[in-house]
Amino acid sequence: MAEGAFFGYVSMLKDKPVHYQAVCEDDCLLLECSKQNFIY
Repeated sequence: MAEGAFFGYVSMLKDKPVHYQAVCEDDCLLLECSKQNFIY
């Protein structure tokens, strides 16, 4: 469930590049951290 929400959030950011750029400084770091700690 968390994995689906994670990729859904990434897809949402890809669909909204302006919003993505606005939050990238904070959220990209969080997303990178999340990906590194993800258990597949």
